[in-house]
Amino acid sequence: MDNNQLRTVYRAINLICYFTFAILLNVSCKNKNIGLDNVEQVKQDSTGPIRQDTVLTVGRGGIYYNDDIVSTPPKEIVYKFTKYYTRVDTILYPTNFIYTIGVFGYYPFLKYRVSPTNNTPIYAIVDLGSMLPIKQKWEYVATFDFFSPVSEEFTLTPTLTLKELDSSVVRSTKIKIEVAERNVDVLHSTFGMSREQVKKAEKDELNVADSDFLELNPELILIDGAVDLQYWGSKLVAFTFKNNQLTSIMAISKTGTDLSELGDLASDYGNETTLTGLAPVKWQKNGLQLTAQMKEVLIRPGEKKTVPCLIVEKIP
Repeated sequence: MDNNQLRTVYRAINLICYFTFAILLNVSCKNKNIGLDNVEQVKQDSTGPIRQDTVLTVGRGGIYYNDDIVSTPPKEIVYKFTKYYTRVDTILYPTNFIYTIGVFGYYPFLKYRVSPTNNTPIYAIVDLGSMLPIKQKWEYVATFDFFSPVSEEFTLTPTLTLKELDSSVVRSTKIKIEVAERNVDVLHSTFGMSREQVKKAEKDELNVADSDFLELNPELILIDGAVDLQYWGSKLVAFTFKNNQLTSIMAISKTGTDLSELGDLASDYGNETTLTGLAPVKWQKNGLQLTAQMKEVLIRPGEKKTVPCLIVEKIP
């Protein structure tokens, strides 16, 4: 497995951790083969009144749930991705948490089918369950995520088997995927953009807050730990401006002691030599000037340190 594949797996695991949410369900089911059209037959208990479907609540990342026996996704969902063609690579965040079906209190098993056969692979990732202290119930959730999405429409039909109740629930959702394309210089930004344009572009795509940016003059720094920036890992990222126009983007490794720390990133960005030691290394690719060098930079408010940096600039 190469470095890009390892990073893809790492991002997928992070996204799964981010999007584990509670599904508000607290009733029992005695009926077998509960279908999408007769879900209202789910009973509160063996002798209690029938529980009707409630108003859907929409959760972040495509999670839809209510307080029925199982989560009830809508019949149609549209998911949008943006593929960024940069001057050095192509960025498409391939994993997106899009669909959840789950239950409180009972151990489930999920299987699914996709019809018709689609070009976007879908992987089922099952959360084996976690205790919710407030409700004093176990939450079992099965999730889906995309890998290498393309623009298309298809139907996803999962079946949730409740082992403890010897019952099953079928759901069916039409899914539409829209993949847009954008040409940029580096990450999600283009040289010449204003400070506010850069900040908005990175915030919108990476879903980070204003507090994740450190405003300096002439730099705008995306602070450490704010986000996994594709190939840039957890490095600091500094955007430098002149006359309110973006002139360079710099990846900063605040813990590195020599240029070998930047080896993988430099290779991804077109460097064909081995990075080592302290001597600067320069190369060009597709109209960009790239420089790996040791540089004194601000690694945290009030603290400067000489660390490995990869500077990307547009060739004049």
